[in-house]
Amino acid sequence: MALTFTDGLVLFAVVLTALFTAILMVFKDKEVNNRGINITTAKKLLLTSIALGLIILYVELSTKFRAEYSVMYYALITVMGALMVIPIIMSNANELTKLALPSIMVMHLDILFSELSASGISLGEGSEMVKAMYNLGRWYFQYAHAPTYNPFPTTAYVIVSLSRLLNMPWYSSTPWDIYYPIFIIVYDLTMYTLTLHLTKSRVASLVATLLVNTTPEVALTLNPYQYLSDMLMIIALTAFVKFVNNKETMSMAVAAITYTAAIVSLTTAAQLLFIPPALLIISAIINKLSKAANNTNTQEIPARETILFFIMLATITVLIAIYTPGYFMYTYSILAGYITNTLNYILSPRTYEPTSVTALPLFNRAGVSPIQGYAWSLATALATAYVFTEVIMLFTRKRRINPWHITLYLAAAMPVIIGFTGRVLGTGVSNLTAASYVALSIMLPVSGYAAIKVGKKGLMGLIILVITLILIIPIAAHDPNVSPIEYAKIHHTPLIQQTRSDYLEGFLFMSLLKPSNDFALIIYSRPILITYGYSPSMGLWPEYTNVPTGVIGAVSFIMNRTTPLMNIAYNYTGQYVYYYVIVPPNNVPQSTPADLVFSASYRDLRIFIKP
Repeated sequence: MALTFTDGLVLFAVVLTALFTAILMVFKDKEVNNRGINITTAKKLLLTSIALGLIILYVELSTKFRAEYSVMYYALITVMGALMVIPIIMSNANELTKLALPSIMVMHLDILFSELSASGISLGEGSEMVKAMYNLGRWYFQYAHAPTYNPFPTTAYVIVSLSRLLNMPWYSSTPWDIYYPIFIIVYDLTMYTLTLHLTKSRVASLVATLLVNTTPEVALTLNPYQYLSDMLMIIALTAFVKFVNNKETMSMAVAAITYTAAIVSLTTAAQLLFIPPALLIISAIINKLSKAANNTNTQEIPARETILFFIMLATITVLIAIYTPGYFMYTYSILAGYITNTLNYILSPRTYEPTSVTALPLFNRAGVSPIQGYAWSLATALATAYVFTEVIMLFTRKRRINPWHITLYLAAAMPVIIGFTGRVLGTGVSNLTAASYVALSIMLPVSGYAAIKVGKKGLMGLIILVITLILIIPIAAHDPNVSPIEYAKIHHTPLIQQTRSDYLEGFLFMSLLKPSNDFALIIYSRPILITYGYSPSMGLWPEYTNVPTGVIGAVSFIMNRTTPLMNIAYNYTGQYVYYYVIVPPNNVPQSTPADLVFSASYRDLRIFIKP
């Protein structure tokens, strides 16, 4: 029986956690600073990495290099990763940050992007919100995906603002092409800053930043509406750390503003609300255990500042919930459903029936390689091994334990546990990814700190750390959550791009129809493309489409027109010629003469309207 992605995920998580735990435990007396590269050589390596990364980025954005020469692409991205990881781990990171951070950012752009849109049009999740905000000039709650989930879509607002600033239509791809790189760079800087405040280590901060997009669960292009809110939440968390550690009043103001923006954008940002009380509880437990173990070397967390911060977060959350219609019902129904089903499962396991059908995970049914489980589990394995080892060291080595690390680890791990049990129990939070992918970003500072601990455990630890960090780059670059090409494949989306000419034809075609016309549309086209639908009960089934069909549907949405009923047929005459035939829905002939209304060297547009 072949291994599935889920099997690989579990296998890699267990093996990597055991490996890092063994290194941290077995070599506990060999903690040394291993530095094998001088600063001059390290700078040259990083400069070469940046240059190679920029070349890769230019070629893949302007050509089909990544899709047509994938082996070469993965080889180059691996070389770039090696040129970046080796100097970061094996030299003095304090003198390399100005080069190491840009190298990581360029690498992130390399693995997250492919060829730019040939049509210049960008439609996808959230387009309805962008369209509504652009056309109305303001925002109404009812236009959100779910008003109780994202009362104000910050990402949509940014795209609309850029579109108006550039005097472009709301569906143009250019604002997205500008927004995404800036967002990725700012997010990287945010993660670096948070980790630096928590760990005081530039190496740990660089590794945590490296893990942002090479950990597929937190790939920033996966859900732009989710991750802008996540970034704002991380900024608020950074301000919280500064406020607790340094008593900075200004940090409270920053935290209040960014947390408000985060939770208004998406309610998942409310997870930050649980960190202050968890920090106090964990700190108290560590102090009790330390006294029991006669270990006085513990870090005190100021309770006054932590409680004050919690009150601020709770007040903001309640006010937003009061002024957001349906917010309490939305959160209550999810929590109540989860708690009720959990209790029913525990009390009556033999008679319990899940409330929803459990679907086969997408990665399994699409046949994603179990090797991808490596990228999914590396960051979590590092953090798990470190936290487990530190708890043991509390009693055996009298080591100081940082309650921040355990707090952030548990804050990230709990949604994963809830999501997993939700999938098993069939509750309202049964989607494992949706329940955990945002929270896992909070764990990355702990993963970064764990990495430097592994790297200091003698030459063996250093070599293993370098190899594992280099390997994650090409594996992550091939993951459907990271690679736009693999994402298209796993979702059975045709790789043939729609061009500007296709859309010009579509707009011309729709302009020839009156909005009141009730016609069916036969589209003759070569080639016919096949996509697949899926349901838990029926499995996969083929769906046939082609470029004109997709264009007509998109143009209808853009023009606020009802999408025509479309049927697809082959055109066996001519080479790659499209023509559209309009007929009444109840009288669809197999073939109909068509009048030529638009002609160009690449294609003919033929329309026949039967009265």
